[in-house]
Parts: sequence; C-alpha cells; structure tokens
Amino acid sequence: MRAGIYKVPRGLREFSRRFCTLGHMSDLNKIGSKALYLDYQSTTPVDVSVLDAMLPFFSEEFGNAHSTSHVYGWSADAALTVAREQVAAAIGASSDEIIFTSGATESIHIAILGLLAKEKSAATHIVSVATEHKATLGALERARSDLGAAVTLLEVDSNGLVDPVSIADAITEDTSLVSVMGVNNETGVVQPIEKIAKLCAARNVVFHTDLAQAVGRVPINVHHSRIGIASLSAHKIYGPMGIGALFCSKALQRRVTPMLQGGGQEQGIRSGTVPVPLAVGFGAAASLVSRRRTNEAKRLAILEGAFLERLRDYVPDTSINGSTEKRVAGCLNLRFFGVDAEALLGAIPQVSVSLGSACTSSAPEPSHVLSAMGLDYESVMGSIRLSFGAPTSLEDALFAADHIGQAVKRLRAAA
Repeated sequence: MRAGIYKVPRGLREFSRRFCTLGHMSDLNKIGSKALYLDYQSTTPVDVSVLDAMLPFFSEEFGNAHSTSHVYGWSADAALTVAREQVAAAIGASSDEIIFTSGATESIHIAILGLLAKEKSAATHIVSVATEHKATLGALERARSDLGAAVTLLEVDSNGLVDPVSIADAITEDTSLVSVMGVNNETGVVQPIEKIAKLCAARNVVFHTDLAQAVGRVPINVHHSRIGIASLSAHKIYGPMGIGALFCSKALQRRVTPMLQGGGQEQGIRSGTVPVPLAVGFGAAASLVSRRRTNEAKRLAILEGAFLERLRDYVPDTSINGSTEKRVAGCLNLRFFGVDAEALLGAIPQVSVSLGSACTSSAPEPSHVLSAMGLDYESVMGSIRLSFGAPTSLEDALFAADHIGQAVKRLRAAA
C-alpha cells in the first residue's frame, strides 16, 4: 500500500471482506491501492486511536448515558463527560457549554434559528458573508423566510477575506447576530474572527462562527475571543461522521429555542439520546488534533511547498484561489487557465480531489465561494480543491503533483 493511504484496522477489514461477499460493498483495499486521497476538507478517516476509544461503547459499554438508575448508564455518562471535556478543551470552552448534535449543519441551524426564534421581531437583522458554507446560507434563508429576519450578506475581497470594518458598518440597532466562518471549506482562507467577535461584543451583538474546518488547524479560544456560539464537526478532525457539537456560552443558553422537542437532553437545547460511541470518538479526535496541531501545521506547510514546486515544474502558471498568507496549511484551491476542472478530475483517477465543497458537489452551478471572490465563470470552472491530511506523506504530495501536472499539460495540448 502506498505511503499515506489510510490503513483500515484489521477488525474493519474483516467486516468489509464479509460484507463484500454479499455484494454490497467494493473491496476497500482495492480502492485504496488505486487512488491517493487528497480531499481532507471533505472528510477524514477515523484515526485508529479514535476508533479504539469508541469500540468498547458499541459492545460491552453499551449503556444509555441518560439512564441514571444503574451502572451501565453511569458508565456511559462518565464517558460522555470526558468527551465533553475534551471537545471543550479544544476550543477553550467549559464542558457545560458543549451541546452534542448530529453535525455542524444541525449546530448551525440551532445557532441561527434557535437564537432568533425567541427574538419574535420582524426587525431582527443578521449580518453574514457571501462565502459562508451552504448550511449557514440555508439557515439564513430560513431566518428570512420563516422568521422575518433581514439578512445582509457582505462581499469579500479577491483573497476571500471579509473586512471587519465592513461588518462594523453593517451592524445597526436591529442587528442581533453576526455569523462568519473561521476557515473556509473551499479555499482554506482564515477569517479574522477574533477581531469580528470582539467588535460584536462591544456592540452587544451575538457572534456565531462555523469552526468545522478550524479545529485542529488554527488556535481557538472562544472565551478569550468573546465568541458567543459556534458550530463544530467530528468527521473533519479524524473523528466519526454523524456527530457534531454546538458551543453555546452559558449566557446565551437560556436564549436558545430548541429545534427538537423531547427528553430535554443537552441542557434542554438538543433533545435526543446522545450516541455515546460517536461522542467518545469526537472527544478523542478533538484531543488528538489539539495535541499535534502546531507540529502538523509545520509538516503540512512543507508538503504544500514541495507539492507546488513540483507542480509548477509542469504548469508554471498554476494559480492559488484565495489568500496565500491567511490560509491554513495543506488546503489548496488551484486554478488552471484553459482547463476544465471536470475533465481534469477525469484525467487523474490516481488522485482523489474535488471541484469544491462536498456538500454541493451534486449541484451544477459554479462555486459560490469563488464567484464571490470575483473569479469569472471560466476561472471558477477551471478550479479544483485538494487538501493534505495526517496520512499524507511527501511521496504522496509529489505523486499528486506529477499526475496533476502531466494531466494539465495533456489537456492543454489537446485543446
């Protein structure tokens, strides 16, 4: 197996082989031997240490954390407490400010719609940015159509950055919420959320940020930054799919209307049985990426530099979409003049990259992020997204550069 391809733990390999005999699943090892995965902004493999932490809670430690009358429930609740503390520590929060959800999309909707539902005012005003994730843009549209909120979407510059001054100028006496993501999921651009959060606090406006792509990549302290509410995801940080979290400061929790009615779990904000195995995995993953964040950022920067140097040997005019300075290491949105990105993806079956956000990959329209940055249609349609992760080696980075560079040259020659 090529260095950098995620090694499936033995137990899962055995399960996969049994499942494959029923004709329901392709051979994981066969797929892995053919393609190098470079789409870590889309999702990450579950780290083996994270899987090890989770496994007992699928079997012998299977209790419901909300069953308070016996040892199985106590054990599950204790594990949930640890997981909550681990997630909180990753962002500088208190454990009682972490609300487990099904993922960042649900967290975003609770943050935006749950807060506004108690405002009960058609004068409510929200300020956000045109390059936000589709989940945020969708929640904002719901706030406008269902709750009567006025929504202002600010433009970004050619680097994908929003000016905090423009946010300050957009805030009015009716503004109750500002929402700006920490790290863009398509470009890796890092927004100045600390400055924005502090100016919002000074104006007594709640600040929400989508941190799904930021945890483990940039330093975060929600209390120091005065962030009021934030959305998190496990599967972007080598944890399991199907679980996320909402950071909600104690001061704001009483102001959030639950989106789901039920048993009142998770501080009464998110009813439903918390999936303990997934929460344990989230906690373990949050702890893992927090410990290795600094060293991993340096390693990914080295890989990125080597990749770009090799790629530009083939394609000297390779362009990076978004800021080259205010961007997380290892996340690249690349533009190739005169090359159709879909054709390029078809020409590099050895490397798994994407056209943009995985959440909108089935949509035919151009990337709203790149369009908002001022790129013309041809440039947007000639752009691909790739990202390195913990399993990626220098060999992998150079392998990808060779195949992408050669494919671009072939496509240009055939045009």
